[in-house]
Amino acid sequence: MTVSEIWIDQLVRCPDGRAAERWLQTKPDLVNADAVERINDAFAVAVTADIEKAARLATAARWVADRVDDPRSKAIAAKLGGHLSWLTGRYEEALERYSEAKSIFDGLHLDRDAANISLSSIQSLIYLGRYEEAAEVAASAREVFREHDDPLGAARVDTNEANAFHRQDRPDEALR
Repeated sequence: MTVSEIWIDQLVRCPDGRAAERWLQTKPDLVNADAVERINDAFAVAVTADIEKAARLATAARWVADRVDDPRSKAIAAKLGGHLSWLTGRYEEALERYSEAKSIFDGLHLDRDAANISLSSIQSLIYLGRYEEAAEVAASAREVFREHDDPLGAARVDTNEANAFHRQDRPDEALR
């Protein structure tokens, strides 16, 4: 196990977000942008297996990001909060977090990161029945992915858009 894996393992063993914050307070060397990146990586794994662990990681990312003078870290923490909100059915809250993250990424001129956040927000918009807004967000994200020669990103947009058409009982458009 690497040093990074060891401290992440210790962090996720905390019983809740507050305990994770207290643990981080004793580790000032972990209050940096790199720690937020490591937490982001761990969240991507945890979210598929243990939502409570993912929640602790999202809380920890926010806590660290709030203490680091790094806008990208704040955007990552907001993104994780958005993902967690989406996974737990809090779609309006997810959109707020995604909006926060996208705004930061836009300000940093990180177009692909902002497009990925837009992509994440599409499902929340669909679940809320905001199909026109989802279509606008999809078109914007698709354009960015195409500008960056990212066919996988564009395909992910197409999949989300097809889901929106399916939910609206528009199968012909879903199959385009």
